[in-house]
Amino acid sequence: DESPEPSNEGPRATRFSQSPVTFFRKKTPEPVPTGNDEKPLKLAPFVTGTETPSTPTFSHCLVANSGGSTAWNTDLGTDDGNNIDADPLFASTNGGRLFLLTDSPAIDMGDNTGSMTVYDLAGNRRSQGEGIDLGAFEGGITSVNFTLLFPNSDPTADDNSNGNSNYHDYALGADPTAPHDPSFEPLLNGDQLTFSFRNNAADVFLQYQKSETLMTNSWTEMILGTDYTLSSESVNGSTSTQTLDLLTTEPTLFFREALYRAK
Repeated sequence: DESPEPSNEGPRATRFSQSPVTFFRKKTPEPVPTGNDEKPLKLAPFVTGTETPSTPTFSHCLVANSGGSTAWNTDLGTDDGNNIDADPLFASTNGGRLFLLTDSPAIDMGDNTGSMTVYDLAGNRRSQGEGIDLGAFEGGITSVNFTLLFPNSDPTADDNSNGNSNYHDYALGADPTAPHDPSFEPLLNGDQLTFSFRNNAADVFLQYQKSETLMTNSWTEMILGTDYTLSSESVNGSTSTQTLDLLTTEPTLFFREALYRAK
């Protein structure tokens, strides 16, 4: 039985500014003669001039607000082809491991001649398609898991000391290695419940539950249309946030976002 077990764990773009640089230079004054043959002190005049930095050239780059190679913004420099200006579609920005999703525009957009290694930082072979991918990691992925994003963290530990396990923070869509962000925590406001969760995780199973007593065996799944309706949903990268309108009429109820670590 491979059903989930409950868990109580709970190319960076650079913009170049092109403008002339004005500099001033003053020659060292001639020494003042000594003796009877004194001459007036002579000072060289200020010398002014301009120096224009060389124009940067971009190729196989992801440059924000550049228009990409199809509509290149020449104020940024020279386009040498294969540049893009689009959301790279990272699977997650947590943990600094910027894996690309399968439909990322950065797939196959790298320069094969610029690849110095056979493998990427995750140990995957480079150039799995028509070209290498932009960024540190090769190959698009469809989903993430805790170990992929946080290979050096224990899912049962609490790296940021916020009272939640690393896995719990990860399942909510947060970064367990970063300072606690309360915006990821569930919120009850009147008859509305707001929850967040990681929307592209293969190892997270989510269930909204209710209980009248808080006893371990009293929790039951909330049913859409019977216990709640979906008021709104927003997506921010790999994190989804849902607000539920509660329909239950019991005088006292407890609610929770049950996160299970799927096998």
